[in-house]
Amino acid sequence: MTGQELVYESDSEVKAISEVNNGAITQSPTYDLLQIAISRDLDVGKIERYMELYNQDQARLDKKSFFKAKSEFHSKLDVIEKLSQGQSSKFASLADIESIIKKPLGEAQLSYHWESEQKDNKLYVTCFLTHADGHSICTTLSAFNDKTGNKNDIQALGSSQEYLQRYTLKSILGLSSANEDDGNAAINNIERITETQAADLQAMIDEFNDESKQATKDHIYGKYKTTDFSMIPALSYEDVVRALQNKRKADARRKS
Repeated sequence: MTGQELVYESDSEVKAISEVNNGAITQSPTYDLLQIAISRDLDVGKIERYMELYNQDQARLDKKSFFKAKSEFHSKLDVIEKLSQGQSSKFASLADIESIIKKPLGEAQLSYHWESEQKDNKLYVTCFLTHADGHSICTTLSAFNDKTGNKNDIQALGSSQEYLQRYTLKSILGLSSANEDDGNAAINNIERITETQAADLQAMIDEFNDESKQATKDHIYGKYKTTDFSMIPALSYEDVVRALQNKRKADARRKS
């Protein structure tokens, strides 16, 4: 039974609730039942049950408030202009975005913050979006330090951090991703599969017949927007291997 489905169990409970709340019935049945359990000094098991139901009901209400607030934020959001110059065109910097979202976020009682971690020579940035009632969501992106433009180590770290902060913020708020070219350097820093892994993929494809071989390569190239297996992201290697294995099994079943 969820908090949304709860009903008062008897007339005596309604009367007890009225007494506990000085004649008023609240909008949360789970809260009322919890008040009864506490005021009547019921056994611990029943109090714990009502507490669990109350927490479930409150989490549902908090989540509802969160998405209502996010909708309110979007209804008040102004156009985010691209004021910063990228490699070949303008883009909206983190400062540009923050200056536009500050007021509507505050009015919607939403706030955000980031947490960063360096692991395996990569920077991980997580953005949290939280409503005043307590519900929160998060999203994480990672990248290698941006070594382009002869940056020193601190500059490279700062460049990647700001890039990841901006894109996690845009992602979690559902902001439009216009054509921005400032991410070219970060895209180039994505970890790719090794030469050995690329050779393994080619060997797996070579097992197919000529027609299937070309169609499979074209599909992979199209999916990862490349013409070279070595440019496939490292995080996608296992997905590609599984897809090739499944295709091999499907072809074998058709032949049998």
